[in-house]
Amino acid sequence: MPLFRLLLLTVLVVWALLAPAQTGDQQKKLLDLQKANLSLMEAKRQLRLNKVLLDGGLVGQEEYEKTRIAYEQAMIGYQETYISVLTKSAYLSIEKAVKYQAGDNAEKHARITIKNSSSPPFTDEELKALDLAEWKTLVNFNQIRNLHVSLKIGNTIISQPYEAIIDKLDQGEEATVDLALLKDQDEVTVALAFADVKQERTILLQKDTTAERVSITTKQFSQEADLGGKTVYSLTLERYSGTEDTYKLGLAGQPDSVQFEFGDPASGNRINQIQLIKGTSQKDVNLTLFLPERPDEQLNTDKPIAFFLVAVGKSMVKDFPWKEAGKLSEAELSKFKAGRLGLEIIPRGKGELELRAQEMYFEITKEDRPTAVLYVKNRGTRALSNVQLVAELPYEWEGKPSPDLIKILEPGKEEKITLPLIPSPASRVGTSQDRVKAKALTQTTPIESEEKIIQCHVVRKANWLATALLILALVGLVVGIVAYGVRISRR
Repeated sequence: MPLFRLLLLTVLVVWALLAPAQTGDQQKKLLDLQKANLSLMEAKRQLRLNKVLLDGGLVGQEEYEKTRIAYEQAMIGYQETYISVLTKSAYLSIEKAVKYQAGDNAEKHARITIKNSSSPPFTDEELKALDLAEWKTLVNFNQIRNLHVSLKIGNTIISQPYEAIIDKLDQGEEATVDLALLKDQDEVTVALAFADVKQERTILLQKDTTAERVSITTKQFSQEADLGGKTVYSLTLERYSGTEDTYKLGLAGQPDSVQFEFGDPASGNRINQIQLIKGTSQKDVNLTLFLPERPDEQLNTDKPIAFFLVAVGKSMVKDFPWKEAGKLSEAELSKFKAGRLGLEIIPRGKGELELRAQEMYFEITKEDRPTAVLYVKNRGTRALSNVQLVAELPYEWEGKPSPDLIKILEPGKEEKITLPLIPSPASRVGTSQDRVKAKALTQTTPIESEEKIIQCHVVRKANWLATALLILALVGLVVGIVAYGVRISRR
């Protein structure tokens, strides 16, 4: 019996080496499988022999159990080798990979079609010729089970779900998985994993040319802008069609007081339509919104306003209600076969602080205590908080505003502030300048008013006794001159 197995193995080796259609890898697979098969047949023969000896009382139960365990281990080794041989021959091919836009939103998906292109390492005739033990009882390992599919960039998975699972895939069968792209990419790596096998294919995703709508994306769909100001949205329009097409751009759902324009970021020119020519699938566009100076019924400060950017193909331009576009809701827009993207603008009120003085010139002496009366007014569109008057007085002058703090100043409101001006005892005769300005907070942003200059002209205190004597002397002089004139005229 050992001589027969040796001859069988020798014939198998010679046949494998001389067969012109078999590669080195195929020969190794045949040898590995034959070795495992011979070990299994030897263990099975030994088990049968010990069973006879056990029944005849020539060996004990312990010796028989050892041969039984050896047989089971040989069977496991044989099956492992068989599985390994067939698993190494498994091959999965990517039949189709298409990127498309899911529904009306800008989410990108990829449909990946995978085929089990495995071919068995041996034909049934080859297996029969090898006389392998119980090979027919093994499962069909050409069937791939629990196939995990994911899309990667480098080592990072960019698909959602992260792994799609195909329960089983028979030889020659195809299956399709739909994966959302967490990152919009054209070139991805398809990672395939089953059993202990991992395969990867780096592919370029095809674009779904059956989609008629244009896809619109932006990195900043929600922005803030001051009333009376403007903001710019950077947009990318993409279409997967292989033909040329023209799209007219517009907005829907925005307040009537919000003006807008589209521009080409490359040239800076204003545009209202784009053309996607054959071979060009993307176009960058800037959308600029101009906000009114004041809020109105449709536009309130600090409240988000949702609206839509629409791109309408030339075949639907005439049917689209452009004049009423600003009043269209999302449900009404969905009736039209147009690309659209939801955007948001948050109008912010603008803080503007005005300071005016009732009187800006004072003539005083050192002992005088004049009071400057000033008014602060909120000329902006946002409430101001912590309004204060800041005074830069001459050296050693004193003066404290009253009130020293106005907590809230609503738009259009005005408050009175008084500022006593107390000169220094050492003040010299001349003009001194008191610099005053108002400051406040608009949310957390500090703002200031224009600076005002109040001039104080310091003069000496008048000597009333000397002034009275001087006046009397002048009066006496005038009287004397008049009397002298009368006397001369009488002569």
